[in-house]
Parts: sequence; C-alpha cells; structure tokens
Amino acid sequence: MMLRKKSNVPLLRKQKRSLRFMGATNAIFFLVFSVIFMTVLILTKKTGLIRPIPQWGNQLVGVGEQKNDVETVEKALQKYKIPYKMVTVYENHSYEVLLLKGESVLLSGKKQIDQQISSLQVISSRLTMEGKQFKKLDLRFDKPVITVK
Repeated sequence: MMLRKKSNVPLLRKQKRSLRFMGATNAIFFLVFSVIFMTVLILTKKTGLIRPIPQWGNQLVGVGEQKNDVETVEKALQKYKIPYKMVTVYENHSYEVLLLKGESVLLSGKKQIDQQISSLQVISSRLTMEGKQFKKLDLRFDKPVITVK
C-alpha cells in the first residue's frame, strides 16, 4: 500500500482566509477609530472651552489694603499698553481686570504681575490671529484657562 502525500492546497486556502480576516479586522478598526477621532474633533470645535473653568468664588479685600495692589497692576497694564476699565483685588491674592471689550482676566498675586500681563498680551494676539476672542482668561495657574466667546 502506497501512502499519498497531502497536498498544500488546503493549507494555502487557510492562509488566504486568515489574511483576508486580518485585513478586514484592520479595516474595521481603522474605520471605528477614524469616526471616534472626527467626532471628538468636531465636538471640541463647537464648544469654545479649551480648558475647564475654575469656580469664581472670591471675596473682596478691604479698601485700605487694595490701593497699593491696584496701582501695581494698573502700572503693569499701562506699561504693556493694555486698555482696561477697572481692577478688583480679592482676598486670595488675586486680581480681576475688566478689559474695555468686556473680557475678564484673573491674575495671581503670588506670581509676577509683569509676567502675567505679558502672557495676556501674547494670548490675546494669538487668539486675534486665529479669529477668536476670549470671554474669560485665568492666569492664576501654570497653564492659562481660556473661555472663548
């Protein structure tokens, strides 16, 4: 009795089938990932929020303490030629600057005022180049928190 050799044909069919399955799986994964990515991209453009907004629960400081602090901030704003309506000082060593167009800027009293005003100028010009305007800008943290109109 003579034994016959098995042919390679069934093995090739299995290999082709597994390659087709892997290709289809990769295509489906790429399609799902693309849909999720585009959805996130569209949703972040619709909301003007770049970073989360902190709570604005501050209390005002007494009149005597506030005079020197306000003058410091006003001098820095004048130095960088930033037009403003008023400056308010809060207990937690922070300042709120109301700009002429209605924008609100929060500054930290624990950081250098000149550096924060310089950052305000850079952020404002960058947003203007992008055709956007900010509603609120919080510079008290390491990374600025911007609320876009």
